[in-house]
Amino acid sequence: MRILFSAAIYIVASLLPASAADPFGIWLARNGKANVKVAKCGSGICANIISLKKPNDKNGKPLHDGNNPNPRLKSRPILGLPLFVSMRKTGNGTWQGKVYDPEKGGTFKGYVTQISGNILKVQGCLSMGFPCETYMWKRIK
Repeated sequence: MRILFSAAIYIVASLLPASAADPFGIWLARNGKANVKVAKCGSGICANIISLKKPNDKNGKPLHDGNNPNPRLKSRPILGLPLFVSMRKTGNGTWQGKVYDPEKGGTFKGYVTQISGNILKVQGCLSMGFPCETYMWKRIK
């Protein structure tokens, strides 16, 4: 009986959404183009691309950070690429720092908001705070 009760608690707990203040885990980003791992980095959070829907270019070679304006960084592989820079907690479920966009090759003022246990809103804005591009990432279970 005790084992059955413990198993029932485990099943119910695993079905509950993650805390709104817990962005850690794997997220489906850019409309399914990439999987991104969000982890704790010091007092903030970091995010790195861990897989791509299309990881290779038209010649079958792994994608690189070719849109980066810095010539020294153009040869960086997209896989493993850091997307959050100096992302610090600003409130319950909110972070602010910088967001790197490999499609644009730019780093933007960034905001991350945990909308729910399964939705992360990621915004990249020009230096004055607007205009902003907003992406909704979905947690992968």
